[in-house]
Amino acid sequence: MRKLSGPRGQSESALRCGGMGRVVERLTIRTVLLAGFGVMLGLWLFAGYQVTQRVRLAQRNSAGIGSRYQQSQELLASVRAQVLEASVLLRDALLDPDVTAQAQHRQSIERPTPRSMCG
Repeated sequence: MRKLSGPRGQSESALRCGGMGRVVERLTIRTVLLAGFGVMLGLWLFAGYQVTQRVRLAQRNSAGIGSRYQQSQELLASVRAQVLEASVLLRDALLDPDVTAQAQHRQSIERPTPRSMCG
């Protein structure tokens, strides 16, 4: 089997690459370094963009959670106030010796409060 060689004594694999060998020969170390730094800069910019998007999403989720927490705390405070008011009215009804006032006490305990957020 005979080895093929080109006009400058290049091997067969170098001949197959054709123009690629010429391009590699013309690249200087400066060009390769600049290309490498350019790729690294591009990767850093892409990674920074991705991190920024993730932080925005996390902040949006956090704001939603905070809002729901605040609403639930307000609802709990309202329920707490309504239970306290009902307990005071029930105590007054139990301590009132007047039998004729029972209907009035029953109505005051059973009436809906305007602060009710459940209805």
